Amino acid sequence: MPDVTDDQLTSFEERMRNYRPPNPSPRDPKMSTEFNEADIIERQLTRDSHQTWGFVIYRCTYDNDEEWATFMSRLRLRTEQSFAEYNGADIMARLAWIVVEDRSLLDGATADEVRDHWLEWMQIAAEREQGAPEGRSARYRYCIQVDAESLKSVVHDAMPPPAYDTEHKGFVNLIDRVGHLDDDTDSEVDDEGTDTSGRARNRYRHDLGWMRINYDGLYPGWYCLVDNSPWPVFYRRPPEIACR
Repeated sequence: MPDVTDDQLTSFEERMRNYRPPNPSPRDPKMSTEFNEADIIERQLTRDSHQTWGFVIYRCTYDNDEEWATFMSRLRLRTEQSFAEYNGADIMARLAWIVVEDRSLLDGATADEVRDHWLEWMQIAAEREQGAPEGRSARYRYCIQVDAESLKSVVHDAMPPPAYDTEHKGFVNLIDRVGHLDDDTDSEVDDEGTDTSGRARNRYRHDLGWMRINYDGLYPGWYCLVDNSPWPVFYRRPPEIACR
């Protein structure tokens, strides 16, 4: 392989400095708007005629308030870091942080129990918050659960800011509004060994209806992904942590 001369390297660097992508982002002309996640969320808001965005977060562990404060602080800092990369402070300002805390109702709650509570909240949430239907907004399709395991993973296992969690140890639980079949569901077979319950034909038979995702990719990465992709595309069965 021939050596690269200094002149060639200088020419390449100059071209990179002057590069302008097609359809540049208004927030960063060196980045295409299709890849600027602040632009993407802005388009989602316009599409649905919404003013605010963001997942509802359910606190499901109450043993340590100090650790919970640390978790929220780290999540906010990671979000600020991510939006800074996209010059998206204006879109971050429209992020509606809703954290549901109720020890008597949610301490140790399962994903299914959280979903039930969230679905009840959603019945009038969009009209109350946005003055518009829920549309396709991820805010009304998924919610976040923080249980004892996920709290520990962020506060004790993941590298603290400003270092990045490069090993993706910190996670939260993403809950789909639709509950899916558990892999342990009993099937029915006929005399020839054919599954007659329909379970074998169900594409979600390994799907628990929730998954673990890296917490530092929650905003804006995961919010953009789940808005544009169907659940089966990005679903990973726990205990695997899906990363964005």
